[in-house]
Amino acid sequence: MAKSIFDKQMKDPKFKAIYEEISAQMDIDEKKAKLRYKSKKCCICGKPVFSIKSIYCRTCSHFSARMSDERFPPKTREQLWNYVRKYGYVCYYTGQELDVFNESSAYFLEFDHVVPGNPDKIVITSAWFNEMKGDLTFKELKRSIVQLYNYWFKGIKIKKMKFRYWFRLHPPA
Repeated sequence: MAKSIFDKQMKDPKFKAIYEEISAQMDIDEKKAKLRYKSKKCCICGKPVFSIKSIYCRTCSHFSARMSDERFPPKTREQLWNYVRKYGYVCYYTGQELDVFNESSAYFLEFDHVVPGNPDKIVITSAWFNEMKGDLTFKELKRSIVQLYNYWFKGIKIKKMKFRYWFRLHPPA
């Protein structure tokens, strides 16, 4: 069997010594890169980043992209990041852990305007809660839930109330 040029060069002690030194250095550099990659933490939640070039873990990167897609103002983005740093991906209203990736989950993370249509105060909530809240303010929703509870369990009639942002069929002129 014919030997390659490399095999012939390896017979030379000087070449072999240089080759082994370079190989060892490459192994050390590779190990350092892996350690750096593993030790690099997300600037938001502290989990390992998913890419050497990223400052975020996979979850925070996905969350950041979704905020960009929504085109939130910088102040709102900062408020949302501060909330995530403090509480994690937890519903603002219910305290339940949110699913950041599975759009078909009832607990999928959604953005909610605390006051409908006002971009200054946006929070994260679950898909089912956001659907239930709809165009109500949190105060209106709480009042509605209390009235439902009183009707179902105490027999107290529901009182009609005016909803400030309820414009389903006929928006105001």
